[in-house]
Amino acid sequence: TLDPDKTSVILVTSPGPGEGKSTVAANLARSLSLQDQKVLLVDADLRRPTVHKQLNLSNEIGLGDYLRDPTGNSARRSSQKLEETEIYALCSGMKISNPSEVLGGKRLKSLLDDARDEFDAIIVDTPPVLAVTDTLLIAEACDAVLMVGRIDQTDRFSLRRAMQELGRVTTPVMGLVVNDMKARGGGYSYGGYYGYYGSYGY
Repeated sequence: TLDPDKTSVILVTSPGPGEGKSTVAANLARSLSLQDQKVLLVDADLRRPTVHKQLNLSNEIGLGDYLRDPTGNSARRSSQKLEETEIYALCSGMKISNPSEVLGGKRLKSLLDDARDEFDAIIVDTPPVLAVTDTLLIAEACDAVLMVGRIDQTDRFSLRRAMQELGRVTTPVMGLVVNDMKARGGGYSYGGYYGYYGSYGY
């Protein structure tokens, strides 16, 4: 259970690509900002970042730069404020060939811990949990996980596997968001998306 008197860091992920996790993360940030909360949206998907595209922001500097830079001062303060909102976005920034090497260190946790003093809520968009190990590393620095699935795309087997993978860390799963309920109106498919796994990354 999240502490209402403490800034919460919520990780948003999905079993595989294309299930709408980044859209859900951005919409969650918007929803919280409408409740007069100051929100930080972090794009921690350093392999296929999309937050800067969704929000039409610059991606010249961001999380990747902070994780690589020993000082990190410029990147730490590189979050961009969305006009007429209380949403600040820290985009992915520098491309890193092996993100898992830096995401598992202390620098990400330090960044998020410092941000707790400034923001009411922190939303972290991460890679699909079954595609790469990055998400499990990031989860260690977060308070809760929000899983995202899509009707007619997310199959039960993959969702179960994703939950099992998240069971390897102590961060609890707070819920599941199902996309396209009205548009598709079906159940979970068994088609899968395993062909994308090999190409997820560089």
